[in-house]
This record gives sequence, C-alpha cells and structure tokens, in this order.
Amino acid sequence: MVVVVGLAGAAGLASADRPRVGRRARVFSLYDTRGTLRSLSHWAYRGPAKPRRPKKAVVLEFFRTDCKPCVKGLPRLAALQRRYRGRPVQVLMVALLEKDEGERKLRAFLKRHPVPFPVLIDAYGVAAKRYIRQGDGLKLPGLFLIDRDGVLRAREPGLLDAKGAERLHRRIDALLR
Repeated sequence: MVVVVGLAGAAGLASADRPRVGRRARVFSLYDTRGTLRSLSHWAYRGPAKPRRPKKAVVLEFFRTDCKPCVKGLPRLAALQRRYRGRPVQVLMVALLEKDEGERKLRAFLKRHPVPFPVLIDAYGVAAKRYIRQGDGLKLPGLFLIDRDGVLRAREPGLLDAKGAERLHRRIDALLR
C-alpha cells in the first residue's frame, strides 16, 4: 500500500518518534464524515490482506478548512484519485478541525468542495501528532507517501504544485510496479 499524507498544523511528538522516510508509518484510527471508525490499516498495508482485496496505495492529506493552500491543492488530489482509479491507490484526507464549530465548518466546506475520497476527522490532532511536531518546518498541506508494506517513502512539504504532483506520480508508479 502507498500512503501519501499531507499534514496541517499540529503539535506533536519528538522527532525521534515521528515516522521517517524509510521507516514504518504510524497507524491511527479516526471517524470519517459518515461516523464510521476507520483505521489507516483498513486500507490493508498492515497484516494480511482480506480475500479478493489487494493491498492499496493510499494518498493521505491532513488539512484544515481555513488553510488556503489546502483548498488550492484539492483539485490535484482529486485528479490523483482519478488517475489511479481501478489501481491499488487510495486518497484519504484527515481534517484537523478549527476550534470554533469545526465540524460544522468541515461539513459546509465539503458541500462546497466535494471530494472523491474519504475524509477522516482528527478533532484533537491525535493522528497529526503521530506525523509532525511543532516547528517541524512542514507547511500545510504536506504530503507523505507510504508504500504497500507500510513504509514511509516520501514527504512533500507545502502545496502540491505541478512539479510536486509529477514527482509524486513517478514515485507512486514506481511503487506499483
């Protein structure tokens, strides 16, 4: 499975505790916008794959609705999901909620900007803390690429521009071979 994670502003663990490129990615469980508890391992990169369900590549972005670069990057993430439709790649977004009425703002945001992939809710920044720490230098959004074995393969800081998207496509294609 490949996972790309973009994180949006959270304090967190010491750098020794964060996943590093070449090491196992951190697993977490969060509720999605439909109220279903989902684990990153649901997409099958840890443990045995379910029958007739291949291990997947997952593109995961942590974001906030008030993050302008996060909003600007949504079309590229949606295009990424479309590009790999039918292949073992999954895009996921993790929403870090704003302090005031965060869940309401998220639902309104998703009505204005529907996305073709699951959105998980990280109300307290618990999952984000497993990936970045304050002062990490990552800008929102930031992307993490995790392979089929659950190993972090790349981090893409900041807005995913055309160059970054092409680099990401090459990395995902290489992991799918």
